[in-house]
Amino acid sequence: MPQRLLTAQDLRAYGLTVSDVCGRPRALTETWRLPEPATRMLRDFLSREGFDPSLPIHVHAADSGFFLTQ
Repeated sequence: MPQRLLTAQDLRAYGLTVSDVCGRPRALTETWRLPEPATRMLRDFLSREGFDPSLPIHVHAADSGFFLTQ
């Protein structure tokens, strides 16, 4: 199962903001699906990290960024 920490700096490098990943304010314990627009913009990054962009990618907030899992 691929897992990767995505920091705010990583997001900026791909032209994304925190709100592009969150969509709305989220509780620290909440897990959600990475929005489709963010998945499209991160497609190359996700593939390099072992994710399959055609399948759901789950996001969980962390102090230092977001954990992506699949």
